[in-house]
Amino acid sequence: MMLEKMQDLFDVFQNRFFSFDYGNQSGYPYSTYAFGPGQDFPPFIGIDNPYLTQGSRDIMSQYGLTGVYVSKSHVDLLEKGDGGYTIENNNSVSFYAVGLEGEFDIGDNNYQYAMGYSIGNTFIYSDAPGVIGARYAAALDVGINPNTGAIDCKMNYDPDYSPALYDYVYGPAGPITGNTLYGPSLLGNPGDCAPLNIMGRGAPSQAAREYIGTNLRSNAQIEQELTYATLAGDIFEAPAGTVKAAVGLKVE
Repeated sequence: MMLEKMQDLFDVFQNRFFSFDYGNQSGYPYSTYAFGPGQDFPPFIGIDNPYLTQGSRDIMSQYGLTGVYVSKSHVDLLEKGDGGYTIENNNSVSFYAVGLEGEFDIGDNNYQYAMGYSIGNTFIYSDAPGVIGARYAAALDVGINPNTGAIDCKMNYDPDYSPALYDYVYGPAGPITGNTLYGPSLLGNPGDCAPLNIMGRGAPSQAAREYIGTNLRSNAQIEQELTYATLAGDIFEAPAGTVKAAVGLKVE
């Protein structure tokens, strides 16, 4: 009997929700879409670049040029999936809410109340192809390897371009530790670099694309919590009717 009486005074509710979405967007952007600052300017290709044809060198010599700036849509450098520049997006949304609502009487006055709590989460992460700037520069700086007679990155055969020369100097030398940070280079070791040819559609080799390429993942999380309580009801009787009032609290 007491349980039935309590059940008449309030109702408990709860809601649950979850969804997951996957999508991808493909396009054919120019370099400024995927290259960072310092990389998005058209690269300079010198007249001695072994990937240039003799006809191209003759034209450059005719106009007294030592090189040209190459601007192109790097579709063949950043292709993924369907052959275009593809961004993959994954979104998941979850929501849970629980609450209590009901009414009660005090004398002749009736009151309604409600209280509850909810929490929602959105997780977003995106994958997109990207370029490692230092490796991009090293792969573009090519010549003829005297040991093989083949086109190669200068860092692979020329000691003046060795990655070991680029240790980071951060301050005055100390009595014990010095002032240079040693360790593996982002460029890799001599022999790791794959020469990059950007002249013409489909010119970059798979080895060059793998050497300079990376996957860029961005993550985001949004979480919202909500707690609330309300009370409304009769206050007193007036000649014109019942005076009512309501109060509430909401915290986000």
